[in-house]
Amino acid sequence: MGKPGQLHTLFPTCLYVADVDNAAQMNADMLPEIYALRDEDLRSIKDPELLATFENEGWTTYFSRPGIGLIDEPWTQPFQAAVLEHVRHFVDMLQLDFGNRQPRVTTLFANIHEELYHHHGAHTHPGSMFSGAYYVKAHPGAGRFRFVSPVRALQFHEFKFRQDTQLNAVEVSLDPVTGRMVMFQSHVPHSVDRPSVRGERVAIAFNVNYE
Repeated sequence: MGKPGQLHTLFPTCLYVADVDNAAQMNADMLPEIYALRDEDLRSIKDPELLATFENEGWTTYFSRPGIGLIDEPWTQPFQAAVLEHVRHFVDMLQLDFGNRQPRVTTLFANIHEELYHHHGAHTHPGSMFSGAYYVKAHPGAGRFRFVSPVRALQFHEFKFRQDTQLNAVEVSLDPVTGRMVMFQSHVPHSVDRPSVRGERVAIAFNVNYE
């Protein structure tokens, strides 16, 4: 019997995770603004289907402020600066070359999950280069951020593994942590799991393009 060959990894899918400087002050400034937007929506929105979505999946500004979302809100400017700082770090690590183009936050949305059944189904962000989430407030047991291999849908067969390892994982999930930013390329499918215990999970989702 011959010796086994060498195993190489091909085409890695990279995930960027960072604890943001000055997060406590930034969170203290942003949290009341997010609550105010949520309270305004619940007072003013009359569409029963939209209200049912807020109840069943969690509140988000995605529907009440479509398009660019919260980009023009003054209280999001320090946060957007932090996003741009970290996307530059991510790009440097990936050795990407955008020439003279600069990163710009293109969309920005706030979300609150607080019930045991709140979740967000798997999706991608077509038209964006980088996407991510930042946790303004999170508690132990809050819904995990789940990522699915972007090549899973292209596989001809589903495989059963004797043991889960980094070499065969098709799904990865992370616990949300207050003050932490998670960023990835926008073609990676991602979702938010239901929490294991009740409590607030307040996050800001964002997209970035180089222009």
